[in-house]
Amino acid sequence: MKYTVFFVEDEITIREKIRESITWESTDFEYLGDAPDGESAMTRIMELQPDIVVTDIKMPHMDGLDLCRSIQYECPDTCMIILSGYNDFEYARKAINLNVSEYLLKPITPANLINALNNAAHKIAAKRENKDELRLLKKELMDSRLFMRERFLQGLMTGANPVDAIIKADEFGINLRSSGYSVMVFRSKVYLDISELAGELQVHDFDFPIFRIGYREAGIIVMAKNDDQLDRILNKIKDDLPHSMLFLSNPMQIEHGYIVNRISMISSSFQNACIKIDSPSIHENPSDSVSTGVDE
Repeated sequence: MKYTVFFVEDEITIREKIRESITWESTDFEYLGDAPDGESAMTRIMELQPDIVVTDIKMPHMDGLDLCRSIQYECPDTCMIILSGYNDFEYARKAINLNVSEYLLKPITPANLINALNNAAHKIAAKRENKDELRLLKKELMDSRLFMRERFLQGLMTGANPVDAIIKADEFGINLRSSGYSVMVFRSKVYLDISELAGELQVHDFDFPIFRIGYREAGIIVMAKNDDQLDRILNKIKDDLPHSMLFLSNPMQIEHGYIVNRISMISSSFQNACIKIDSPSIHENPSDSVSTGVDE
């Protein structure tokens, strides 16, 4: 791959020499352009986002160190190479914490510059590889967390200690504190993409914990402050979702279980929903509920 390079130098003869003395097409680098000072360079750098900036240390309007500081802030992934005269070398070393790859003493030769660019390219490649590994690790952790979240919700369907359930739910960002619960089950004719179902529910402002049951089934735990409100939500879901694009392309059965008032009884609501979806002839009024006392 090609690494892009931008050159900043106030002496036009040096800029022209660098631009013309190197056959850029035969290298791993693409010459994007140059500027006579740091201030005018910064606008171009922010626009072009070069991989590497080669800059003189002493320039009018904005010197090389201020330019490096600005680049570090605005374009943190850009690597920098500083050019300096012998008397400016110690001054240039102040840029040690500014993502500077290398310091070159003037006068520079094309060979020295290409060598410095190659060193910068190796550092960029290593940094990108580390970032890719970090992204992969984060994805694996996220996938693992999502998997554990779903396993927790599936576990609630077999019964759970209410205190343990609330504590564990909080860890996954789920608020199980409610006065009413009902598990709603969805069954499609083909594979049910749970992420698409979750997205469709959110479009309709139904943001409830969702979990996979099987290849064609998923469930949600619908919660509300009281039975009447919960009953209205259940009816609204059954009325609204069948008209969505997802349901029109993949028709589904929708059934919900008893309205219950205890976390420990969520499993009973789930079992009731499964019975109803397995036996379409069973039609129960949505307002029917199992009163189980206050939430635990």
